Amino acid sequence: LGLIIGLATLYTIYIFGQRFLSVVGTAISLVFFSIFFWYAATGILFFHEILIGLFLALIIYLLFKLHNERKVNNRLIFSLGILIAITELSGQIATITLGVISILTLYEISKKHVKNTILYYGTFLAGIAIPFLLFSIYFLLKGALLEFYHYNITYYLLYANYKRDSLLSLPIADLLVFYIPLLALLAITLLQKLQKIDYKIVFALFLSASTIPFIIFSIYHPHHLNYALPILAITAGIAYDISKNHKLIFLSGVAIFLLILITSLLPWHIERIKFPPNFRIANDLYPDSKDPMKDAVNWVKDNTFKNTRIMVMGDALFYLRSDRLSSARPSKGMPYGWNPMSQIEKEITENRPDFWIVSRGFTKALINYWNRPDIIQFLDSELENCYILKINFEDWQIWEKRCK
Repeated sequence: LGLIIGLATLYTIYIFGQRFLSVVGTAISLVFFSIFFWYAATGILFFHEILIGLFLALIIYLLFKLHNERKVNNRLIFSLGILIAITELSGQIATITLGVISILTLYEISKKHVKNTILYYGTFLAGIAIPFLLFSIYFLLKGALLEFYHYNITYYLLYANYKRDSLLSLPIADLLVFYIPLLALLAITLLQKLQKIDYKIVFALFLSASTIPFIIFSIYHPHHLNYALPILAITAGIAYDISKNHKLIFLSGVAIFLLILITSLLPWHIERIKFPPNFRIANDLYPDSKDPMKDAVNWVKDNTFKNTRIMVMGDALFYLRSDRLSSARPSKGMPYGWNPMSQIEKEITENRPDFWIVSRGFTKALINYWNRPDIIQFLDSELENCYILKINFEDWQIWEKRCK
């Protein structure tokens, strides 16, 4: 799925380049996207940020198309509204970028000086409202509208407020090369006369800059880059196309990019080439011989039945690898899913798992990094009162239920 969406995004960038970029600018955009795609995902797999990136590539194409058309196209602005809503519902990491896109769309409608501007605004807003309305009606009929609200708004506000790494602890080299298109375009723009700055430059600057808050100033993870990747790839092509009188800036950016490509990005790709391919699911962090989860997974598979229900306080990959289901909805140990705590406790105690699978390294992180001792207190209370330690591995513990 990740590969299919990646190829679809690549094709969308190609179509965008055919209409709005030079041949070389298009090639630069495609190469930039391709180099970062799996690297940002940290492996060959699907993340929802990859899907968001595809939607954003489509939206940007439509936004540029809207600018080029003399008249406002009702179908076009309605499609933009629909895509904006679907992208937001796919993951809130794109919220700021979608806000910028919405403002640019409204500006494009306004500057056409059409008589029915308010009507076109309504068409655009209707496109945004329809997906949200349909989702809301569905969850209302299912009696889960409050949960829909909680896990799409309050949940992310809670997540955003958790402890973040300092800027110095971020992968500065990776982020520098990722944002080189923005830096190059900004430098070239500052050297241009104002009358030479066209819509492509303005759009690219605003859209690229809008990705910074939720990537750099939020909880950092490399796969977050995938949502912004099509934007920065297109910005790279635009930067080349306007660099005719400022080749030194563009060449400096290329030199930095090649340096980090050779020292960091290419070695990462080369290390992951396996021939012939063995098609096994691998955890990149651990070879088989050093996999701390392996022994615990094998024990569960060998000593429990297929219908045994477990709860994992640790890497949720344990469910997949052990081929066992969780006993309750809050199956992940990540703390921002454990709110409100009283409701989570009730859901778990009303349907206790047959086994608790606990990573003590993970529980320490819940206290030291996430500052959630309340989760550990609940877990330890459950284990003490209702479970017996069955086996203890280096990092993982397996506790079996002994009460009803």
